[in-house]
Amino acid sequence: MKAQKYFGVIVILALLLALAPASSVSAAAVKVDVCHLDKDTGLFHIINISENAFQTHLDHGDASPGELVPGYTDKKFATDCLIIDKKTLVETLFVPGTSKTVVYSTSIVSGQPYELRASGTYKFANWAPAGIADARYSYRDAYHNPYSTGMAWVDGKDLVGYMYALQVSAYDGNTNLPLASAGWVEAYNDAHIYTAPFLGGSQQLGLFIWDDYYSDNVGGITVDIYKVNW
Repeated sequence: MKAQKYFGVIVILALLLALAPASSVSAAAVKVDVCHLDKDTGLFHIINISENAFQTHLDHGDASPGELVPGYTDKKFATDCLIIDKKTLVETLFVPGTSKTVVYSTSIVSGQPYELRASGTYKFANWAPAGIADARYSYRDAYHNPYSTGMAWVDGKDLVGYMYALQVSAYDGNTNLPLASAGWVEAYNDAHIYTAPFLGGSQQLGLFIWDDYYSDNVGGITVDIYKVNW
């Protein structure tokens, strides 16, 4: 009886030992891809690691493919861990304020989302120290400001029917009339930088500054066109 008992124990132990390697192999087979930061080069590359080590890699500055690059809100990883910028500059246009010149983009693709980023100021009238404008606002003295008794920056959309000019707008084929605003998002700011979303369409993007009198104008507005990648 004792021999049979010991034999049974040995059989059970043997079975457990036989199953142990298979369990270990099964656990080790669960692996995940990680965008790993090389501390020496400062570059990321893809590695395949055990799922058990995943959190440790995250704690040391790594991330999964498709996620944001740690420390950034405008960069993320592709499936191969190459870094994709949220926006890519594709073209820079200078829109003169001195004439009714339409400046066309050569980079717009139909169906592709873009961001227009306007910057700078130009002179549109001899109203010193007023008489300057950026892409959205114009600085006006009391006489030329319909909503204030003093000098102030006035939003172009508030000048409809008065002297709605001075705005960089998407071209509609008619240079004889003021245009609807390009949709600048930001309120007035001293940096004079404004952005507007733009979806590429079948028509070419054209920009110009509308004014009813150009001979006293100086300068223009710079418009950077960014492709929105994600």
